[in-house]
Amino acid sequence: MDDDRSHSLSRQEFEKACKDFKTEISSEDIGTLFQAFDLNRDGTIQYDEFLRIIRGDLTEHRRTLVEKAF
Repeated sequence: MDDDRSHSLSRQEFEKACKDFKTEISSEDIGTLFQAFDLNRDGTIQYDEFLRIIRGDLTEHRRTLVEKAF
């Protein structure tokens, strides 16, 4: 996915990954998804941005588990 090993995904890398994984997401929808993942609007998707969108905000239960772990 991270073809240039920059530890982030460009729009082109993200689109290529969506096609490589045969998601059948249209180019227009890929653009919309990319914008949703790019939380800081720097034109790339950082790993933490990706995880934040995939996982969502911490629920109270998850927060309690994290606090217990630390």
